Amino acid sequence: MTTPSMKAADLWGICVQLLWDDEYVKSLESLLRGRGVQTILDCGGGTGFPAIELRARGWDVAYVDNSTEMVESFCGNCASRNVQMPTYQLDWLELSEALGKQFDALLCRGNSLIYVGSWQSGVVAPDTRELIRKALRQFYLSLNEGGLLYLDLIGSHEYDRAAYPIRSEYAGTLPDGSEVSLIWEVSHDYTTRTRAWRTVVERDGVTFDQTYHSYLLRHSELRSDLQAAGFRQIESCAPEADHGYNVFLAHK
Repeated sequence: MTTPSMKAADLWGICVQLLWDDEYVKSLESLLRGRGVQTILDCGGGTGFPAIELRARGWDVAYVDNSTEMVESFCGNCASRNVQMPTYQLDWLELSEALGKQFDALLCRGNSLIYVGSWQSGVVAPDTRELIRKALRQFYLSLNEGGLLYLDLIGSHEYDRAAYPIRSEYAGTLPDGSEVSLIWEVSHDYTTRTRAWRTVVERDGVTFDQTYHSYLLRHSELRSDLQAAGFRQIESCAPEADHGYNVFLAHK
């Protein structure tokens, strides 16, 4: 019997509920205020976190995602929160031309960058590293002078382990009252340069099991690609480190 899979938007919605809370949003607000940010583009917007939370707190936020499923979920979440914001369904590689405007800060969260060559297909494209470089250049062009890119990536603890997978477990109650548990496993294949992210979700007695693949990008490579895109003052910070990602801040 085949284990059912869950829609990507539903899965990510569960991950958001279990991994991040209001304290994370507050820490992000503090970071943005401290750098004089007024306008924000969430370019890996997904189901709407944290764009909806920021907009509800009065921030000037716009949303971008290239997935029809994610955009539909986002719009439903906006309606349920009575929140409105500019919404675009766009490929990152068309970002600066299609929007024709620039922002003080650009968010690329949820380890989204390394899926640029695989999210829609499930197969890591052979030119993914070049697609990453092109996406970073588009991020750069979409920022005002002095603007900030906030980007997270695979946590440093994942690299060069003696054995894989790395396993984490989470559980909680969703807003609709359903009980949910999540097993999160990641594995690295250094020969093919791919990272496998497996999730096993149990919700109301039903188990969903699926795996996504992305490019295995090292932190040193990200820094090099950010510099090649034109960014300067690349630094690390800690808001999401306890949930498995490392955050990088880069200035235009």
